[in-house]
Amino acid sequence: MKATKKLTFFFLLHIAFSYAQVKEKAINDLVSKFHEYGQFSGVVLVAKDGKILYKEALGLANREWNIPHKINGK
Repeated sequence: MKATKKLTFFFLLHIAFSYAQVKEKAINDLVSKFHEYGQFSGVVLVAKDGKILYKEALGLANREWNIPHKINGK
């Protein structure tokens, strides 16, 4: 992923998470769209005040062996 696309992704995540009332669906929609367009593959964990708001693994951890990302990393 190019640096500009990474910055755009993290900027949009920052905007989405800056609001006091963050909804799981809004986070999922944003992350899913980036994955759908081939702009993100990885694991996302969003927490606020010690409470997990969203966690998801998207895409492949190893493309050669077709191994998907996992939440627990194993």
